[in-house]
Amino acid sequence: MSDDLTAWQARTSLCLEGLDPLRFLVGRFEGRGTDSGEPILATAHGRLLLDGSWLELRERLLGPDGDLLYEDFALYRFDPTEEGLRVLHFMERAWHAQYPVHVDADGAAHWTTGPVGPRVRLEATEDGWCSRVTMPGDDAPTTALNYRRVGTDESGV
Repeated sequence: MSDDLTAWQARTSLCLEGLDPLRFLVGRFEGRGTDSGEPILATAHGRLLLDGSWLELRERLLGPDGDLLYEDFALYRFDPTEEGLRVLHFMERAWHAQYPVHVDADGAAHWTTGPVGPRVRLEATEDGWCSRVTMPGDDAPTTALNYRRVGTDESGV
């Protein structure tokens, strides 16, 4: 086997294993919580893409009447060069950015959108996961959602 092929196979294994801390996001979820103190509903769909080394998470936040309040999606991957998880975050107004994702000792993942942007924290729960978005200088999250699993991922990966 050539050295190039061996290195490529090692990269594949490293990328798949490196994504393990986020696999709790794979599936279909319904969420309930608050945004700026107001009740909200949410849906999320996480699925593995390509060879399973990318994880796509789509979220929609809805008002109590079902009106769309916010929508985004994120692509998570393990970057062997940086030796860590990364997120490509996409949202309205054709905006996107990339950030490092950190995993705490308790298994919760978090990333921050910059010095004046929010901190996103994702944590597995018994029947799904929770999301907390906290603005700089705030003690309590601005947005807090608890998601419960309502389906599986159809990607087949």
